Amino acid sequence: MLLLPVAFVRHPGRARELACRWALGIRFPLEDLTGLTDGARAAFTAARAEAL
Repeated sequence: MLLLPVAFVRHPGRARELACRWALGIRFPLEDLTGLTDGARAAFTAARAEAL
C-alpha cells in the first residue's frame, strides 16, 4: 500500500500493477522470469499482481 502513491505519480493508469511489481520484487528478489515467453510472463505477472 505504501508504494501505490509513488506508482500513481509515475504511471497513473498502471499504478496498481506497478506497485505490485515493486512489492513482489522486494519480497522475491531472486525471481528470474527470463525463460518465459512474453505472453507467459505477462500472464504470470498479471496473476501475481491480482493475488497480491
